[in-house]
Amino acid sequence: MPRLFCVLLLSLSTMLASAAAVDNLYDVSEPVAGQQAEERDAALSRALAVLVQRLSGSRTALDNSVVQEALKAPQGFANQYGYRELPNGLMLEAAFNPLMVDNLLRQAGVAVWGASRPAVLTWWLNQASDETVALVGDGSEQAASLRNGAQYAGLPISLPLADLDEQLLASLETVSGQPQGLEAASQRYTSDARLAVVAKPVAAGFEAQWQGWMGEWQVRGSASGADQMALSRDVYQQLAAQLAARFVVADTAQQGQFMLVVHGVTDLGRYAQLERLLEPFNPKLLGAQADRMSYQLQASREQLAAQLGLAGIIAAPEARPQVQPGVDANGQPVLPAADSAGMAEHYRWP
Repeated sequence: MPRLFCVLLLSLSTMLASAAAVDNLYDVSEPVAGQQAEERDAALSRALAVLVQRLSGSRTALDNSVVQEALKAPQGFANQYGYRELPNGLMLEAAFNPLMVDNLLRQAGVAVWGASRPAVLTWWLNQASDETVALVGDGSEQAASLRNGAQYAGLPISLPLADLDEQLLASLETVSGQPQGLEAASQRYTSDARLAVVAKPVAAGFEAQWQGWMGEWQVRGSASGADQMALSRDVYQQLAAQLAARFVVADTAQQGQFMLVVHGVTDLGRYAQLERLLEPFNPKLLGAQADRMSYQLQASREQLAAQLGLAGIIAAPEARPQVQPGVDANGQPVLPAADSAGMAEHYRWP
C-alpha cells in the first residue's frame, strides 16, 4: 500500500485517456421574460427539467410522477440562482444541489449518469443557401453556440482547428455521406466519440442531419431549431440520449454486486481517473496492492465494460488467479465466494 501511493504521488499529472468530467454539471441557464416570481418559478422548473434529462440522458424521465411533483416546486432543489443580461435577452442561471437532485432521481427509480462521459469531437459543417460550406473551428464565432448546446446536454466536446487541410477534407460528401473518412484527421485530437453534422438554414430556422460513432457503434438522426443555439442543443441532446442508452443501465434488475480488480494503476493520474469512471457504480475500495486496485461495485457487467472502455481499460480474464473448490465438513466441494479475487472481474490498462 505505501509503495503504491508513493508511486501515485510522483505522477499526479499523468492522465492518459480522453473520457472527461463535465464541468458545472448541475448548473443550468434558461431564458426568462422578467424577474417576477411567476417568471422565476417557471424558469426554475424548466431548468430542473433540463437537469433531469441531462443526468438521466432520457426525456422519458420527465414523465415520472415523482419528477413531475418536484418540477412543481423546483426552488427547494436550487442552491442559488441569479440573472444575467445577454444581447439576446435575460437569462436565469441556477445552481442546483447535486445531493438533493441525485436523491430525487433515486427515489424516482431513475438511473443517474455520472460526470465522467465520452469526450465528443464535433465536425460541424454549415451549408449556406448557395450550397457553399464552412467547417466550424475551435476559434470561430459559432463555437460558443456549439459549446452551449453541448453543456446544455451534459456532453464534453472539442472542435477541430478547421485549418486549410481540414476545411478541404471536411467536404459535404464526406461529412454527410462517409464521415468515417474523417477518422485519420480525428486522431490529432483527444476524444472518445465523433460527431459529424451538416446544418443548413430553412424557412423555420435551421435543420441538421447528424451521425455519431465510437468504434463500431454508430447512430444518426435529424434536428431542428429556431436559431443555431437551439439547433446545437437539439443535436447534442439527441446524441446524449443515445450515449446514455449505452452507458447507463436504468433497470436495476440487470445490475449485480461484484468485485472488480483493475491492474496497471501505476500513478495518481490513473487512480484519480479510475475513481471518476467508477463513480456511477457506488464503488467501495476494498484494497490496493502493488499496481492493483480492488473495488466492490453495483453495476451490470456490460455497463462496466463500456465505462472502463472510455479510458482504454480492457477486460483481462487471464489475470484472474486460478482457484480450486474447497471442501466442506462432509467432503462436498465448495465454490469460492463471489467477491473473492478468483471470482472477480479483472481489467487492466494496456
